[in-house]
Amino acid sequence: MTEPSTSPMEPTQPSGPEGGGKNSPPSVTKAGSQKTLFIGVGVVVLVGVAAAWFMIARSGQPAATPTPKAETGVLHIATTIDEDGIEADTKEYKPFVDYLATQLRDQGITKVEFVPKTSVSDVAKLLREGKVDIYIDSIFPVFVADRLSDSQLMADRWKEGVEKYHTAIFVKKASPIKTVADLKGKMIAFDSNTSTVGYFLPKAELAKAGYKLTEKKTATDAVAADEIGYVFVHANVFDDVENGVTPVGAESEQEIRDHFGATFDQNYRIITTSPDVLRFAVTSRKGLDSKLRTAIKAALLGMDKTEAGRAVLEQFSGTAKFTDVPADSDAAYGEIQKLTDYVEDEIVRGGVGASQ
Repeated sequence: MTEPSTSPMEPTQPSGPEGGGKNSPPSVTKAGSQKTLFIGVGVVVLVGVAAAWFMIARSGQPAATPTPKAETGVLHIATTIDEDGIEADTKEYKPFVDYLATQLRDQGITKVEFVPKTSVSDVAKLLREGKVDIYIDSIFPVFVADRLSDSQLMADRWKEGVEKYHTAIFVKKASPIKTVADLKGKMIAFDSNTSTVGYFLPKAELAKAGYKLTEKKTATDAVAADEIGYVFVHANVFDDVENGVTPVGAESEQEIRDHFGATFDQNYRIITTSPDVLRFAVTSRKGLDSKLRTAIKAALLGMDKTEAGRAVLEQFSGTAKFTDVPADSDAAYGEIQKLTDYVEDEIVRGGVGASQ
């Protein structure tokens, strides 16, 4: 606060005899007394205002903003958005999160919110901050999130009825491509950069083996002799190989065989497969209340035991059930731990996600 001005109470005195100057000590003494008085009043006002501000500050919000905490009574479940988009993902998760809300009322949970994010780094940040409690995704992103946020693996999701899966790289029966080494200088069709089995897993395996992979814009782009070119074609992986658009395709072996049926082995050949990995997994944030975590896990593992739970699982992309994972998460992740380093940067930026 600025001290009250004393100038209106102290008119300028001329220095000559008519104005007093040094010959008028009484006038000067009176003005000085008034100035001292008003300075004193100003000090009192300042002290009073400061005291009032201090009392208000103590009774109101602290000056420093507190670290954000999880909402009381709300459980937040996240995934990364796949190629189907946020609306489709939200629709897929709604029956599931609503079901969990009914199962966790005894734990004080009044609402379960779905949190779709565009990248694993976004999810990991929210896990660290306590703004996401549970993360469900394909196994590679879950592993990366665990490394970034120190979250804890808690369950295995059997999406579309499958606990584990692997990639198969396939060609037509008459193709000159016989081995992985023959892939150099060729174009391979991948699903999308949100697919674990249709992109991340085969790319990581090939990179681990020492091959250079380069993304191309179209299937007709030139591929150097020392590289393996690849394009994202989504659901056209099967058709593009069949029609000769690309000589090679990579996808889940189960999906390949389901697509081509009983005639697959007559017309096509698998040149290599990846190791089996868990398809989908569930992890919980570090610091989640242990009783709540136990209740969530029990609700997940018990879903396939009741009619209501099975109905929700069927709507949840044909999930067969949730099962327990080893206490030692290294055993659950297995081969994933050896492969993630080859493409972790891409996952963190928002590549691989919940697609498969």
